[in-house]
This record gives sequence, C-alpha cells and structure tokens, in this order.
Amino acid sequence: MVVALLTTVLIACAALAVDLAYVFVVRNELQNAADAAALSGAGRLYTNNSGPNWSDAELQAATVTQLNRSEYRAIQDPEITVGYWSGGATPPAMESSGTTPSAGDLAAVMVRIQKVQANRNGPVRPLFATVMGKKEIEVGAMAIAAVGSPSYVGEHALFPFVMSKCMYDTYWNASASPPGPRNDPKTGQPYVFVIEPEPKKPGTQPCETGGRGVWTTFFNVNAGTNVVKDLITTFNLEPLKIGDQIWIPSGITAVNYGLTQACSEAGNGSCGVVSVAVVQDLLQKTNATVVGFSCLKIKDANQGNKTLTVQMTKNCVPPGSGGSGPDYGSRTPPRLVN
Repeated sequence: MVVALLTTVLIACAALAVDLAYVFVVRNELQNAADAAALSGAGRLYTNNSGPNWSDAELQAATVTQLNRSEYRAIQDPEITVGYWSGGATPPAMESSGTTPSAGDLAAVMVRIQKVQANRNGPVRPLFATVMGKKEIEVGAMAIAAVGSPSYVGEHALFPFVMSKCMYDTYWNASASPPGPRNDPKTGQPYVFVIEPEPKKPGTQPCETGGRGVWTTFFNVNAGTNVVKDLITTFNLEPLKIGDQIWIPSGITAVNYGLTQACSEAGNGSCGVVSVAVVQDLLQKTNATVVGFSCLKIKDANQGNKTLTVQMTKNCVPPGSGGSGPDYGSRTPPRLVN
C-alpha cells in the first residue's frame, strides 16, 4: 500500500516537472522572439536626419515578431510600444514618444508577447496538469531595446580628424528634439562649410579663436601630422571615451588632404561619412579633451588648398560604441536595456 501511494505521488511530481519544463521552454521561445523584435525595431529608429522614425521601428518589430514561432506556430498579436527609455528614473520607465526626452533618455522599442486567452496565441495547455484541473497556463515575455549616443567607442571607429565643440554649437542644433544639423536657409539642407588650417580672411569665420577642425594622432603624443596618413586608413588604434586626452599635432601635411579627397564623397566614398571626436578646444601641439562623438560627412578635400569640405549629419554607428553621451549625431548599436 505504501509503495502504491508513493508511486502515485512520484508520478504526479514527474508530471508536474514535465509541465513546468515545457512552460519554461515556451517562455524562452517568447523571450527570444521579443528580444529579436525589439533589437530589430530599434535598429530602424535612426535611418535619416529626421529620426527617430517611430512608425518604421514599430513596423519592423511587428514583422520580426511574426517571423518567430512558439509551440510550432507563428507568434501573433505582439504589443509594441515606442518611446524613450528613462533608465535614470526611479524606477526606470518607458516614456511616450511624444514627450521631450531628458538628458540620458534613449529612443527605444518595447515588445511584449503573451500567450493568454485574450489573443490568438492562446494560453499554454499543459500535458499532465489537466488531471489536477489546471487546463491552461498563461505566460509572457517582454524586451526593451534602445539606441543612444555613445560615451565610448572601440578601435578602428574614428577618422583622425576632430571638430571643436564651438563648431557644433554653431552648426548643430542641440536644443532641437531630436538634436540635428542646422539647415542653411538658402538650400533647406544642413550647412556645407569649408575647414582650412588658417582662414584666408581672418575674422569672417566662426570659431577662429577656439579652433574649428584639425587632424589628430589620438594617443600618439608628440607625433606630427605625417603619422595621420596611416590613420586615414586604419582609424584609431585604441578605444576612446569621453574625458580622454588626444594629441593635436602641429604642422600641416598636404598629402593627408589628398588621401582624404580620394576616399571622400567626391572620391570613392569609403570615408564619405565618418565618426569623429568632438573636443573642447583645438590648440596645436597640445592635448584636447574629448567631449563627445559625432557623425561627419566629408564631401570633398583639396590637397593644394589644404581644405576639407564637410557637412554635419547623423546616424553613424562607430564600432565598439556604447554608454550614454551627448547627441552629436553618432549612435550606439541597438542594445537590450530591460
């Protein structure tokens, strides 16, 4: 009799263990689908200078969700919310896309998938728990993926040219929501401007005192601009973060402008759009403090005149980037934040 009673209990425990394991498998399927959909949707938030593109991100997240399966059936009825992830709030919260983001808020996509009676996915139907009267089990999963502005970048991420914060205060509208390039009223497009080592008409260009844009050798202190020619191809050889000191060499090497022309938008385009460091002040033969990372369109360069023709733009994704920094146009890859 004891053996018979214990056998019944053991069979019931085994059945419960099988059902619990099955429920966990289903929940993992839902979580994987939610993660993939949120990350894919967040990857569509910034595709042009006018982002975040909420509708595109939402559509992408919904499409990817339905490409995934749970219990051998396509997942249906995802709940998708777009807006700003306020990770610094207590508690962290998802805010509406219509709100004005605070510093540190990230554009984000939230995907919630549920298997409940109220949607087409339906609840999980256990294999053995029905004997004990449990015919349905409701499960769900949620993921939030966000895109921000980096506070650090990896190696091979930055073109060896830096812009002064003064230039961004002049040509970048930091007070816009979202921040972006200032438009030239003559063209309705972001300003196109020429950077030259020494203004031909002093007193006519912005940021002449604090510096405009020059070459950098990054952490190679006391190196000259002849070192830059290799960095035009390799980019930075070590990771950088906000607050780092990078070297501004003295002198001007004309060949750097020729190499840049060859890879600019007017050339083969391989350096037509690049990420660059933004620094506080530009003084030759000194270290400059990195205050952010930006996205710059190099439209052309002139070796004879030693000039770069550039335009501020958005949505570069420097390799190895992450963290949260000021918005100067560069973006981090989408990442899960919850």
